Amino acid sequence: MTAALIAALLFSTVCAPSARGGREARAQASPAPGTEAMLEGTLEVLVEDSSQGSRTRYFLTTGDTRVALRFSRSPNLLTGARIRVRGQWNTDGELDVASYEVTGP
Repeated sequence: MTAALIAALLFSTVCAPSARGGREARAQASPAPGTEAMLEGTLEVLVEDSSQGSRTRYFLTTGDTRVALRFSRSPNLLTGARIRVRGQWNTDGELDVASYEVTGP
């Protein structure tokens, strides 16, 4: 019985797709540049700081997908905000945000 349980656990671990691998596969299949999109999800704000300078990056998590957002002006939003964005996909696979609205905290 123990051997069967261990074999089942090993089999499920080897055969199950990783969450990271699944996300990367979806991200690589991004829509064509110029395609319009409306997405809703949870915002993640990251600040990268180094001796060469700093930049703020924005990501929207929708289900199991993480999409990079590009705003023309820095929005006054915090990580964890629920937002809806409209925009167009660019050649980098990011969404150029034309407008957004906060749908929750």
